[in-house]
Amino acid sequence: ANYQFVDWFGGTFRYSHEDHDSGDADRFTLALLFSLSQNLFLNVEFSHTELDSDDKEEFYIEGLFTF
Repeated sequence: ANYQFVDWFGGTFRYSHEDHDSGDADRFTLALLFSLSQNLFLNVEFSHTELDSDDKEEFYIEGLFTF
């Protein structure tokens, strides 16, 4: 699901499920995209993965430049 709140701010929520021989994994991701200028964007993303054996969390910050 993706929603553009205003011109300079949008958000995305993703869910995925994977079946592996070693077990199942569910992944939830929330990404927030900010427009800093007409060509420069900042993406802040948090991801939580639930594995059969343990859980993992990841945090990303990404700068995007378009021309």
